[in-house]
Amino acid sequence: MRIGFIGFGEVSYELSKGFKEESVTEIYAYDPLYDREEVKEKAKELGVVLYPDPVQVAQQQPDVLITAVPAQHAWDAWEKVSLGPLHEDTIYVDVSTAGASVKNTVYEQLLNKNHYFVDVALMGPLPVFQHRVSVLASGSGVDAFMERMRPFHMNIEKVSDRTGDATNIKFIRSIYTKGLSMLFQEVLQLSYKLELSDMIIESISQTMDEKPFKEIMNRLVTGSAIHSERREAEMSNVVSFMEANDERPIMAEAIKERLADLTSKGLRETFHNETPESWRTVMEEINKKGGVIHDETRQ
Repeated sequence: MRIGFIGFGEVSYELSKGFKEESVTEIYAYDPLYDREEVKEKAKELGVVLYPDPVQVAQQQPDVLITAVPAQHAWDAWEKVSLGPLHEDTIYVDVSTAGASVKNTVYEQLLNKNHYFVDVALMGPLPVFQHRVSVLASGSGVDAFMERMRPFHMNIEKVSDRTGDATNIKFIRSIYTKGLSMLFQEVLQLSYKLELSDMIIESISQTMDEKPFKEIMNRLVTGSAIHSERREAEMSNVVSFMEANDERPIMAEAIKERLADLTSKGLRETFHNETPESWRTVMEEINKKGGVIHDETRQ
């Protein structure tokens, strides 16, 4: 097995550590900082051969070529790779957080839809799991990628054959995970200041622990479809309350704005003031009123 990396930062380093444990002996890498001592030391530690040009990595005809660079450099990295020979048997993998539109363009324009291409979203901490990290994968080369990496015990879940779906899942999930962490920040910052944090945490805990997550999610979404206007008014008072206590209502303002947008959809009238049974019904109505995103317009 020959594995190539474009970019030899934390992602490539941790993956390489894991692959070495699986007895992968040929690993090649390019990094723009290839001549720095710390990069050389990490490569030497793992027996990774460094090259000063990404084309040279591609010329080694790796079984898998992985681009692991910051999102803003993904296109440039692939553009450089495409200047060299593109091999029919190489599986080209992008683990960056570049958007689906960038990855689609790489596949369509630089690889001309003629090569295996895989959009990968890494879903866990690499220093902990290394190559066994949970991976979501989509694109034309997913099946070949999963088969080729099977002996090395990677944890790959196929999303679809459509480039970008894996990244889209990660981005959408990030709205929840990052949003929730900042919501906690806003709640705890104010409750701690007012010496109410213990009671607030206990109260929220009781609410969130009483039912499984999916049931709670469904209840919150369907309930807001009917009661958004009243909840918007309540959030106006919350915003004023926070400002009176010298706290910036960043999340509270966003919640108020989202509720106002929901009210503008007229869902209470659509559902005749009756709470729908499923969040899917709510989403279907919102899509009818706001326009459905069809496959050809996905970004």
